Formats: sequence, structure tokens, C-alpha cells
Amino acid sequence: MGKQIEKKTFNRILLPVDGSAISKKAVQKALFIADALSIPLLAIHVLKLPLFPSDYPIAVSPSITYGPMSPQFYPISKKEEKKFIDTLKNQARDRLQQIVQLGKEKQIDVKTEILIGSADEKIIGISEPDDLIIMGAKGHSTFTRIFIGNVSENVLHHAKSSVMIVR
Repeated sequence: MGKQIEKKTFNRILLPVDGSAISKKAVQKALFIADALSIPLLAIHVLKLPLFPSDYPIAVSPSITYGPMSPQFYPISKKEEKKFIDTLKNQARDRLQQIVQLGKEKQIDVKTEILIGSADEKIIGISEPDDLIIMGAKGHSTFTRIFIGNVSENVLHHAKSSVMIVR
């Protein structure tokens, strides 16, 4: 007989989500593995804030789409900035709550957390050596990745945990 595999190879699954299609695939895989290993899952959403520096007089319209149209700029007040940030936080909470609900259906212990900062740094910082990080290969457009870097690549190379990249 061969060696038996320890049931608790990982202590928890760390699942960074951003709402992209590939992130949704990662959710399904994370729930499957958490269920199979009977381990808890921590779903996180990272918001990069501040979105607009306080002393910056203009901001890109949050409703723009990248394409042949050039971005529209407009002045933004602190009140508008706070409202926009609150909207993003509420969207993140809703996204995470959907994962909690899916976990309940499978009797998986799902905790959630919204973090603020650089996504790769926050994911690496919250991970523990016995975690399994399950994340999408890319969540942003190519245009955005040019400016913020490839989060999954940075996590893969710098996390102290095992990392599973979902395509």
C-alpha cells in the first residue's frame, strides 16, 4: 500500500474575487475543493483606494468604457468620491454575500473580508503558509493590467501559500 494523503493538506482556501467571469469560475472550483477537503473558505475582495487623490481636481468618469472613445474627465467633490467608494464597497459586499450563500448550500464555512489597497499585496499579506489560494488568471482588461500589473502572476511568485490559478 502507498502513503495515505493527509486529509488536512490545507487549513483553508483563500479566494480573492473581483466579479469577472474567470473569478466566478474560481469560486466554483474553490467551493468544490473546500467541500471535498472539509475546510473553511475565506473570500476576499480588494478595493484599490483612494480612487482619486484628494488634491487631484478631476477624475475619469466611472461609467466610461475603454475603447475608441476617449475618457471624459470632470471635477469631483469629496462627497461624490465617498458616494462612489460606498457604491464599490456595497457591490463587493453583495458579491461576497453570494459566495456565502453558495457555501451555505453545501455546508461550507465561508467567511468574507473587504480589504483596501493593492490587490496582490493584500492577497499575499493575508495568506498563511497552509492556505490554498484559488484565483482567476486575470480579472482586468489588458489595458488595465498594463497600469496595475498582473495580480495573479505576482501572487503566484510571491505568496507563501500554494496557489491555484483558474483559467
